Amino acid sequence: MLPRTSSVTATECIMWQRGYRSVVLILAVAVFTACAHTTNHAVVRIDGSTPEAFQASWDRLHQSLTGQQQSQLDLAMLPIALGKYGSLREVPPSLLTTGIGPQTIRAEIDGLSFQEIIDLADRQPIKVRR
Repeated sequence: MLPRTSSVTATECIMWQRGYRSVVLILAVAVFTACAHTTNHAVVRIDGSTPEAFQASWDRLHQSLTGQQQSQLDLAMLPIALGKYGSLREVPPSLLTTGIGPQTIRAEIDGLSFQEIIDLADRQPIKVRR
């Protein structure tokens, strides 16, 4: 006697294969989506806890920026450092003599990102034309 085959078995096989392809496709999309969302786009922030931590985080932030953004960051130091004074006449000559650098604004930018530093500079009463 010959083994019995039926069209139901063939149909079930085809349906199973289609269902299997759908499951594989869904899993592939899920894995791809998960990988895309786990890409580390962490925002670099300034750590002002110590002079050493500050310098390391400043360097890390500076290196993560484009050339234009680096220039923006460098220019943002002036209004932030001078912002507590109403005008340039009120700025102590010693501050201008010693120079203004990143360490000058360490406390003011602690915990801030690039964009937050730029925003802080824009809110200062003393402006620097870019």
